[in-house]
Amino acid sequence: AAMNGCVAYTAGRRGDQRLLVAGHAGDRAAVLEVWSWLVKRIEWLSAMAIRGQITYQQPDLANFQITFQKPAGHTIVLAGTDLWTDALSNPRSQFRLAGQLVSDAHGTSITHALMGKEAAAAFLANATVKSELDNRRFDMQSTLNGNANFSPEGAQFLGTFAGIPCWEYSRQLEGQDLIRAKFCEFVVAGASSGNVLYF
Repeated sequence: AAMNGCVAYTAGRRGDQRLLVAGHAGDRAAVLEVWSWLVKRIEWLSAMAIRGQITYQQPDLANFQITFQKPAGHTIVLAGTDLWTDALSNPRSQFRLAGQLVSDAHGTSITHALMGKEAAAAFLANATVKSELDNRRFDMQSTLNGNANFSPEGAQFLGTFAGIPCWEYSRQLEGQDLIRAKFCEFVVAGASSGNVLYF
C-alpha cells in the first residue's frame, strides 16, 4: 500500500476481516485488487492443506509440492450403511470418532466440520441429523472462525451436531471446489492449535 502512496488498515468484526485503504482512487483500486487476490490464495492454500497436499504449478517456473503428514487412520471412508444417504446411518458415531482421533493425536478438540455441497445435502437429509441438529443458536455460531482462513461469504452455517458447528462450504476458486463435494473435513482452528488446521 505504501509503495502506491496509500495507507492500509485492517478492520475485523465477528471473524470477518476487511481491508480499508486511504489514498488516491486509482492507487486504492490497485491495492484492493492485490488484497483480493491474496485473500483468495490464502483460502486456496488452506483448503489444499486440509486435503493433505499442496501442489503448485506455474509456466516457466519450477513446480513444487508440500505434503502434510496426515496419519492414514485420520481419513474415515464411509461405505454401506455408514453412508449418510443410507436410512440406517448414524453420523453421530463418525463425528465422535473424528473427535477422538484429533483429541488422541493433538490433545485438542474439533472446532468446525466443513462439508462440500453433496455431503451437506446428505447430512441434512439424514434422519439422525434431522432429529439432533441444533440450529436454534444460529446467532452464536454464525461466523466461521477467521483463523480457519476460509471466507465467511462461502460458508453457510447448518447447525451444531455432536457438539461441533457444521458448515456447508461449497465455494469454488477457478472452477475447483475448495471443500470436495462429497467430503466432510473436520478442522481445529484457533489458539489451541496454534492456528493450524488438524484433520
